[in-house]
Amino acid sequence: EEGRRMTRILETLLGLARGSRADLAPRPMDLGEIARRRAEAWRDVGARRSLSIVDAGDDRPVMASADRTVVESALDAVIDNAVKYTSAGGVIEVGATGVSGRPGIVVRDHGPGLDPEQLGSATERFWRSDGLADVGGSGLGLAIATDLLHSIGGELSVDSPEDGGLRVSLWMQ
Repeated sequence: EEGRRMTRILETLLGLARGSRADLAPRPMDLGEIARRRAEAWRDVGARRSLSIVDAGDDRPVMASADRTVVESALDAVIDNAVKYTSAGGVIEVGATGVSGRPGIVVRDHGPGLDPEQLGSATERFWRSDGLADVGGSGLGLAIATDLLHSIGGELSVDSPEDGGLRVSLWMQ
């Protein structure tokens, strides 16, 4: 199943890179179910780093019409980012939510977070926080997630909660 999923992701990314949106297939979906499935898929990776990845979504279905592969790929990029920057023993919360009728998925980590002036740069290609240069990566994860969501009319927002860490929200139309 993961192999077929990876093939769909590659085909979707290639189509987007070519500027083609014809392959995107918006369908009704429960974002809560997607958030739970992708969080479960990342639990082993988190456990190897002594992290807990927990469901923190609404109990009710959160419905949206979007391309499943795009949503899952963007969510994977955001969870990967959270796993990289959360210290051992930390918790990453993943869950669907609806705010003012707008469906989304929120990933909340308890890592170092970003200063308010850095938040605007977090989704730029190749941008990395100066204080986190020792963490592997290319600075593309949130940029890719942003581009994927834009391809379906969605958006990504990043904010720093008062008690630290980072909250990344993937909003659908």
